[in-house]
Amino acid sequence: MFIFKINRIYIIDNHTWNLFYIYDVANVKIMSIVTDDSVSMDDIESWQNEVDETKKHDLLKKIVMSMKDVINFPEIAHVRDHDTIPFGESGYLIYHSDNIPEYLNWVLCVIKSNDDFRNSWAAIHQLITSEKLDKLAVNIASLVKATLNPGFLISAEISRFTASLISEYLANKGDVQLGLLCQSLSRAEHYKYGDWKQSGVQDLTRNMTVDYSLFSYTIP
Repeated sequence: MFIFKINRIYIIDNHTWNLFYIYDVANVKIMSIVTDDSVSMDDIESWQNEVDETKKHDLLKKIVMSMKDVINFPEIAHVRDHDTIPFGESGYLIYHSDNIPEYLNWVLCVIKSNDDFRNSWAAIHQLITSEKLDKLAVNIASLVKATLNPGFLISAEISRFTASLISEYLANKGDVQLGLLCQSLSRAEHYKYGDWKQSGVQDLTRNMTVDYSLFSYTIP
């Protein structure tokens, strides 16, 4: 059994300015995307062997879209500068599995937005063009030959690809990105003994820190 929870988000700047402090607040929306090492090498092989370019693109897009566990959090209102978003003593579940993954990739995106974020994954899907798939294909093709767990390397590459799509989606909508956290974790390094807790993890924008925890155990 494997459980992955987020415990706290700390926002430094909500990117809102108002002369009156009472109005200096933002509505915050959060998306979490988790990919594990469950990429099917059979699917990768089918993609490699396909000669029709249209079908090849469709297969790769299917692989990208299937390798994600997406959580859209409820909207959080009235977030101020230097504000903490707590998720209670038990945290908020963002991923669980009956099996303990050997590798895990996580993208956490926090935005200030006036629009509905619930259907954003479908909109992000529309940004996957043939040109982007061609670039992703080149990267994946080089990773297939990796001798040490190519499945994890491919899932990590897809996570980076997903993060770039999220950034493009936000830019197109004119939304403000408050934070973007990307983490690659391995069982051997991070949760070999069952538990892994992290506090104050700095994100890529340096505007957000995150606390999260992992818990795993083997069912007899």
